Amino acid sequence: YRAMLAAPVLIARNLETLAREIDAHAPARSPKIPVAVTEWGPFFQADTKGRFIDHNKTLGSAVFAASALKTFLESPRTELANIHTLNDYAMLGWIGPRNPVFPPKPEWAPTARYHALQLYTQHFGDRLVRSSTEAPTFDSKAVGMVDAVAGVPYVEAVGSLGSGGRTLHVIIINKHFDQPVDARISLRSFTPAREATAWSLTGSGIDAHTGTLPLQIPGATW
Repeated sequence: YRAMLAAPVLIARNLETLAREIDAHAPARSPKIPVAVTEWGPFFQADTKGRFIDHNKTLGSAVFAASALKTFLESPRTELANIHTLNDYAMLGWIGPRNPVFPPKPEWAPTARYHALQLYTQHFGDRLVRSSTEAPTFDSKAVGMVDAVAGVPYVEAVGSLGSGGRTLHVIIINKHFDQPVDARISLRSFTPAREATAWSLTGSGIDAHTGTLPLQIPGATW
């Protein structure tokens, strides 16, 4: 989980490297060449008998999704980023079945990642504004295909304006496994109202989930 929550730092570096390579190899056409991330999402294991096979659906994976979305939004050349996959009988769906019986009679339910995406689609504006954070950091070790990362902020934020510039949206991401964060928000060039509305995505632990299960196909072991 620590490596996964550090991975958006690597994603940002990768997108920056790709942008520089486009500038270097196609300077004349560079401004007209956008980047599309055609499949993305948390992925722990391919072995169906692995301990973490179904952890793509947990609160920790939702925190990763929120951080990855911030990364894509703040990448100037990235024009679209498609999740993989919307709904699925196995372990990859952002919507999964709560009834795993075979033949399938799915009772579809959103996973935690779905709710992270929902914060951006329902409670975020259409004009990105510059934001920065100062927070304690952590280091992660290399795990699988994810390199080690040093100095990953525990807290991230991304902001936007909506409703003709009259509504400010701020998404704050806490990457602590089990600790709340006391944070101070400072605003520039925006005078807030006396009251605001807050939505929170949280759970009992980093591996908390919404109860979806992979389909119990005969001969397959999960």
